Amino acid sequence: MSTSEDTNPEIVKGLIDSALNAALVVIHFNGVTAMADKAFKNIISRTDIKKVNIIWRLDSVMVSYKLNGNSELIMKPVLSIGTSLNGLYKTMELTEDVKNGKVGISDVNSELKKIIALPLIHKRWVYILLDGLAAAFYLKFHHGTFETIMIVLAAAMIGETVRYKLQSMAVPGNRIMFISGIVSAGIASLVLHNGYGTVEITTLIASVIYLVPGLRMINGFIDLISLNYIFIGMQRIVNALYLLLILAVVIMIAFTFTNF
Repeated sequence: MSTSEDTNPEIVKGLIDSALNAALVVIHFNGVTAMADKAFKNIISRTDIKKVNIIWRLDSVMVSYKLNGNSELIMKPVLSIGTSLNGLYKTMELTEDVKNGKVGISDVNSELKKIIALPLIHKRWVYILLDGLAAAFYLKFHHGTFETIMIVLAAAMIGETVRYKLQSMAVPGNRIMFISGIVSAGIASLVLHNGYGTVEITTLIASVIYLVPGLRMINGFIDLISLNYIFIGMQRIVNALYLLLILAVVIMIAFTFTNF
C-alpha cells in the first residue's frame, strides 16, 4: 500500500493512528523515545505525507500533520509503563514488517493487542525469586548476616508479589511504588524490631532495591543526550527521582519504626 497526500483523509488518519499506537506500545514497554520514533516512522513510511510533527510526553503523545491543505491533530495517552524486552522486540519487528510490506496497515492494531497480551517468557514466580535474590545479594555485598539476608529475601519477594498484583489492577505507578515499598520495608522492619537480624538502614534499602527505577532514569538520560527528545527525557528523570523520593520516605518510616 502506498498513499499520497490526496488520499482519502480517513485512510491516512487510520494509518497515522496505527503508527502512533505502535509508538505508544514502545513507550509502554519502557523503550527509549528514539525507538518509539523509529516505530512511528516505519509505519508512516507507507504514506507520502512528509510534514508530521510529534510532541513526546511521558503521559501522552501528540501528532500533527497536514493533509489536502488542512491541519490534523491526533493526541493519545501513554499506557501505564511496564518493562518487557520481548514485547519491545516484537513491536519493533512488527513495524519493520509493516515498512517492508509484509504486514498490512489494517492488521497493525490487532497485532499490537496480541503483543501486549503476550505471556511472560518465564513463570511469574521466577521473576519474583530473581528480584528477591537481587535484594539478598545486594545485602550480601554490604556484609549482611545470613539471618538478615533471609529476611530481606522474603520481604522483597512478598513486596514484588504485591507489586505484580497491583499492576494487574492498573494501579498508578507511584501508588504501586509506595504500597510495595511499605510492604517490603515494613516486613523487614517488623522482623528487625522483634530482635531478629541486624538493625541497619542498609537492610531496609536492600528490601526495596527491586523497586529502584534505574531503567527509567537511564532512558531519560539517553533521551536527553540525543538532543531530540529533551522534554520527555527530563520527564523520565524527574519521574524517576520522584519515585526514589517515595522509596526514601518508605525507608525512613520503616527505619524509624525499627528503632522505636
